[in-house]
Amino acid sequence: HFIQMENTANGADNNGRHWRMIRREGWFSYKLNSAGQKVKEVRLAFTGREGAEAVVEINGREIGTVKTSVQGTAESYSAPVPEDLKNEAVLTVKVKSGAGRMSPQFFEVRLIKE
Repeated sequence: HFIQMENTANGADNNGRHWRMIRREGWFSYKLNSAGQKVKEVRLAFTGREGAEAVVEINGREIGTVKTSVQGTAESYSAPVPEDLKNEAVLTVKVKSGAGRMSPQFFEVRLIKE
């Protein structure tokens, strides 16, 4: 996975899971290969942080917003891939800070295939 990032932090939790967090006005993106399969959604797994928010984009198009309110809970968020992008060979998933807030600690970004 090709990753790009700006104004992020990373680390590992007590279970050894590696995470990436976005600071205010930051972002990270992954280029993910669909392996020739039709993609139905993007799924993100993260640990909640009080008041955290992040915007999710795919190929430059906003597809959803992650908002958390509870500190330390394991959560996930799924957003549908727009119909015209479902057959793309490579999708760029970008996660950026929402409303100038810090993001949750993301430990997984994946494509869910049909």
